[in-house]
Amino acid sequence: MHDTTKIELASKSLDNLVDILSTPKPTPSLWLTYGLPILTVALGAGLTLLIQWVIEGKKNKRTDKVSKRQLIAKAKAKIFLISRLLNTLAMYRVHKQYYGRAATISQDKSDSDDSWKKHYEKGQETRVTEAKFDTAISEYIEIVIEYMQLSKSKSDIEPELKTIYEYSFEKSSDFANCKTIADCISTNKSEEARLREEYKKYLTVLDNLINKASG
Repeated sequence: MHDTTKIELASKSLDNLVDILSTPKPTPSLWLTYGLPILTVALGAGLTLLIQWVIEGKKNKRTDKVSKRQLIAKAKAKIFLISRLLNTLAMYRVHKQYYGRAATISQDKSDSDDSWKKHYEKGQETRVTEAKFDTAISEYIEIVIEYMQLSKSKSDIEPELKTIYEYSFEKSSDFANCKTIADCISTNKSEEARLREEYKKYLTVLDNLINKASG
């Protein structure tokens, strides 16, 4: 005698399996399949770029701040160099006139010839120093302009530049009132001191330029 209960159970199991296999599976959403992963990657990349941008921005600000301090230091150092050159110019210009006058009033031909030689030498040294001075001024202005570009300064420095370019330096006395060598020696000291004081006024003009550019 056959066990019909087992046959019925097997038949039902087969029917259930057929139903499962024949039932169409739901199509996955395109958003879940492609959109969400792409968005996740994009957000991650964007966040990474944002963090890098913030870090680079802070780094650039620190770098700019250091660079500006260095440029200010360079400008101050250049002003100091210019002050030394101006002192040297004052000395050579006065000495040139001193030796020219000494050569004229000297009673001794040998002394006169020696004074003319020194007069010529001081003239040469004056021109060399003037060339160094012009170079230093040019470099100073370049430093100031570089600072302004870095700091994005809108300051109008044209008036200061015009003053620098057109500045009229005091000339040395020609020692015409000196009648003796002793007079020339005395006048040489006072005239050199006077000229150095006059040339200091030019340094104020240079200070005004960097102060306005950095203000």
